[in-house]
Amino acid sequence: EKPSLILAIGKASIPMLQGALEKFPDAPYLVTPPSYGDKFLGHGEYLVGTHPVPGEASNKAAERALELASHLTEHDSLLVLVSGGGSALWCAPWGITLEEKQALTQALLRSGADIHELNTVRKHVSKIKGGRLAQITKAKVTALLLSDVVGDDPAVIASGPTVADPSTFSDALEVLNRYGLEFPKVREHFEQGIRSKIPESPKPNDELFTRVENKIIGSNRILLEAAQNYL
Repeated sequence: EKPSLILAIGKASIPMLQGALEKFPDAPYLVTPPSYGDKFLGHGEYLVGTHPVPGEASNKAAERALELASHLTEHDSLLVLVSGGGSALWCAPWGITLEEKQALTQALLRSGADIHELNTVRKHVSKIKGGRLAQITKAKVTALLLSDVVGDDPAVIASGPTVADPSTFSDALEVLNRYGLEFPKVREHFEQGIRSKIPESPKPNDELFTRVENKIIGSNRILLEAAQNYL
């Protein structure tokens, strides 16, 4: 089935998109590689993002992705191609400013927080992460994921824009406490979530995920297993 829209995000977004376009050459798309990615010329949209710290370009790309996805209907299909780096390349701050999001990301990276902790926080200050991309569209969603994280948890890869989020605002606040990070505006945002003043990210039991399929198509583990077959 030809997708109504292709969204490609991450360090491998261009080759993944090229593969999809071989099968669906006329499908409309938005691709967001890092700033050092090769520019892809074609009939779709190309918006470079910044990595590892998100910038205005990442915000513009995420907002455009949300806009395009929100216009799809239940009769449409959305193909999302996700690879490493997507957390920074799609940045749609929620409850805080872009500058606060940048400072928060840098502080978490400096603190030694692991990718699970980092993404738990990022999911709860974003309009696109933690399943919120899937939530904003009515279309059937198929996401193909290239994993760059240990354990290959789909919810962690690029902060899981199409994946149910098991983490909570309380978990995100606990990460700040664990590393002694202040960020009053971020804490206030998390407290609002804990008090149910603002909505949580969609959870695994949300019925919206009955129209969403997430498939890991490549990872370090898969590569190692394939290599072992030749030893």
